[in-house]
Amino acid sequence: WLSWCGRAFSIDTLPQPNQLPDTGKALLEISSESWKKIPGGQILARHLGYLHLQATGIYSKDLLQEDKPQN
Repeated sequence: WLSWCGRAFSIDTLPQPNQLPDTGKALLEISSESWKKIPGGQILARHLGYLHLQATGIYSKDLLQEDKPQN
């Protein structure tokens, strides 16, 4: 996932895999402030947020880093 995101989004500096949690659940629990400290973290978080939203329908403001749209 990291390598693909690096190529797809032209992220120059990616985190090392050992800088991130080992599970998807733990990735989803990283705060937006923590993502900002990770190289390429804001882009990675946003992509992860969209994947999570598409797969589950669950909106995560911390990952998507945007205000929730009004229905």
